[in-house]
Amino acid sequence: MREHPDDIGRRIQLAKQREKLVASLLMEADRTRTEDSAMAEPLYQRVLEIDANNQRARTGLDYIRQKQ
Repeated sequence: MREHPDDIGRRIQLAKQREKLVASLLMEADRTRTEDSAMAEPLYQRVLEIDANNQRARTGLDYIRQKQ
């Protein structure tokens, strides 16, 4: 990316990879939240590191904190 900052195709590819990673992390966090919130919390936090405005991750963390 640094070598070709104007490469639109590469930007699109990276955005798609990021979306897939976020979706996968959220799916795993949602699945584990009811079973083991200690395992779900870092997954939601990782999503927020990637996408600080992700409402689903924020909601998941709020749910976990309310249950503690």
